[in-house]
Amino acid sequence: MHLHGCKQTPQTPPTTSDEDSSGSTDDGEMKKKKGNRAMGKKKYPKAVRYYSKAVRIDPENPTYRLNRCIANAALELWKDAEDDAASAVQLGDPPSSKSHYQLARARLKRGHCDAARDAVATGLAACPAAPALV
Repeated sequence: MHLHGCKQTPQTPPTTSDEDSSGSTDDGEMKKKKGNRAMGKKKYPKAVRYYSKAVRIDPENPTYRLNRCIANAALELWKDAEDDAASAVQLGDPPSSKSHYQLARARLKRGHCDAARDAVATGLAACPAAPALV
C-alpha cells in the first residue's frame, strides 16, 4: 500500500527474546532452527552457540548434539565434534547413520584411525543400508 509516494510495510509481530525462554522443548526447537539458519549463512560460531542453548534446554535430544557436532566440524574443532557425535550415538534410539558417520569422521580427522574404523563398523551393524557408511 502506498501513501503519498511512501511505501508502507505491515507491522511485524513481536518476537520472543532468548531471556524469555521457559525451557520447553519448543524453545529447544527454536534454538535449533536459529542454529540451522546460522549454518546456512556459514556463521558456524553462532550456530554452535544456538545448538549449545538447545542442548542445555533438552540434553537428551541427539539431534541437537549432532547439529552442534556438524557446526564444530565446520570450524575444525574435531575434539568437540567427536564428543558431540559420541553423545548423539549414545542418546539416539536407534542412533542415526549420520551420527556414526560424524563420529568416524571426527576420529579420523584427529588421527584415530582404528577408532574411526570401529565407529564405521558399529554404524554398519546398526544401519546396514546406510550409504554414508558404506
